Amino acid sequence: CKVFFKRAAEGKQKYLCATRNDCTIDKFRRKNCPSCRLRKCYEAGMTLGARKLKKLGNLKAQEELDWIFSAGRRSSKELSPGMGIPQLEGYSCQPIFLNVLEAIEPVVVCAGHDNNQPDSFALLLSSLNELGERQLVHVVKWANALPGFRNLHVSDQMTVIQYSWM
Repeated sequence: CKVFFKRAAEGKQKYLCATRNDCTIDKFRRKNCPSCRLRKCYEAGMTLGARKLKKLGNLKAQEELDWIFSAGRRSSKELSPGMGIPQLEGYSCQPIFLNVLEAIEPVVVCAGHDNNQPDSFALLLSSLNELGERQLVHVVKWANALPGFRNLHVSDQMTVIQYSWM
């Protein structure tokens, strides 16, 4: 699966599903629909940047991230007038920080709504509920992947998740 993902994600080819983007991908039918196979890879959390992060080593990456976040805390005291945006005076955007953000970027969540069935209030509400549930699961996974998130107090973790949900 790693080789397929690397080739498909780096390649210029666009895959399209011949059905409704809900093909079964298993050991025997994985070659039938590359579009759904690639989607399943993304849903499983695979990213091209993840390999680069592993190569850096956990200790070195953590030290660099600590430095980046401490620089952000030092400069976040100076806010733009009325904007609430931190100004990072004297600091440039660190490439490792951007790589981390790319690696943990949340996946796009689809509702799985069946367009072949007639719309009813109950069906639309059910689809919306399922979409919300999936999105919340992805937000929690994303938050747990943020560097330093697990070091926060539980109430602060919940606040971060609640504000990212809005």
